[in-house]
Amino acid sequence: MPSYVDELSDDRGRVIKALQSLIDEEEEIVHDLTDQLVEYREQLDRAVIRTMIYRNLYGPNQGLTVMAEKDAQDAMSPVNETTLRLDRETEILRVFRETIKQVEEGSPLSIALGSFI
Repeated sequence: MPSYVDELSDDRGRVIKALQSLIDEEEEIVHDLTDQLVEYREQLDRAVIRTMIYRNLYGPNQGLTVMAEKDAQDAMSPVNETTLRLDRETEILRVFRETIKQVEEGSPLSIALGSFI
């Protein structure tokens, strides 16, 4: 009796349908992360500009300047984290797309998956 994985792998239509659903979901994730990154970068831009102005206006060691620098550092964290996640999710999307392309061209799922190892 074939396993579920064997049964699924033998049904090209089901494999393609599942891969397309994964692609659609991943595209949504990448889109959302891209939007978030734009927003985080805008926040970081404002924090950096504020810091530059405070540094010029009050000097580098004044309380307002130091607080503005900390705000800028805090604003950098979501930019870095989101950029890393976006890179990872974009790579996953690329693999999903390459896998569906190979399956649509006739490669068995096991062969298509093996090309990424």
